[in-house]
Amino acid sequence: MENDDECFPNREVNALYELGASDEQEWKIDFQLKWMLGDVTWEPLHECNKLEALKRYLKIHDINNTSQLP
Repeated sequence: MENDDECFPNREVNALYELGASDEQEWKIDFQLKWMLGDVTWEPLHECNKLEALKRYLKIHDINNTSQLP
């Protein structure tokens, strides 16, 4: 029942939680990219740093670097 798509539509179960984890824990951030041919992939920050789209996104949101992302 807990994984029933009919009862619980549009939910994603890809987040793992560790109860009791330190609040000072660092998180790895991956960015979802949609390529011109329609493929969608998740890429680590070091693969996205030089993308013009990321630079524009940060500028629009008045963010100086990716460490300021929520």
